Amino acid sequence: MKKKYLILTVLIPLFYWCSFVLISNYTGGDQFAYRALYDSLATTDFWDVIEISKIYISAEEPLSLYILWAGSYFGFDKDIFISSVNTGLLVCVFLLAKRYRVNAAMLLLVFSNYYLIVLLTGAERLKFSMLFVLISALVSKRSIKIVAATASVFSHLQTLILFGSLAMGEFYFQI
Repeated sequence: MKKKYLILTVLIPLFYWCSFVLISNYTGGDQFAYRALYDSLATTDFWDVIEISKIYISAEEPLSLYILWAGSYFGFDKDIFISSVNTGLLVCVFLLAKRYRVNAAMLLLVFSNYYLIVLLTGAERLKFSMLFVLISALVSKRSIKIVAATASVFSHLQTLILFGSLAMGEFYFQI
């Protein structure tokens, strides 16, 4: 068994526990609206998700909203559901860091980065978007890369800025 998978067997419960502690204690700020939305989505019809989301969080990006709807509709506690998603996000960060041979000290900095903590707590739609971006970066099959990258845009439109910046960087090197 590869060393990174052995490390992941230790990290996954740790990621989940840290995420659960963070998300269950963060009830103010953005989470006030997201918690109200999540509770409301439990009784929301599939076709009404976007309209309800506009009321609670002024958002229309369908994929992240329907992922939240699925968790709520099927009765998952929000903190457990989001902690599971956060665990997936952190696993993807770890796997990508391992791919690029990031050393342990730098990995500690990555996992304690303020923006990563914001993704784990307050930035729910952006969290889903970044999860799809990371999946796109991790997979090797081109069709899955494209689907994941497209899913990231439908999770949060801000991802277009990220992709635009990457494209401009490529364009810069071509010039």
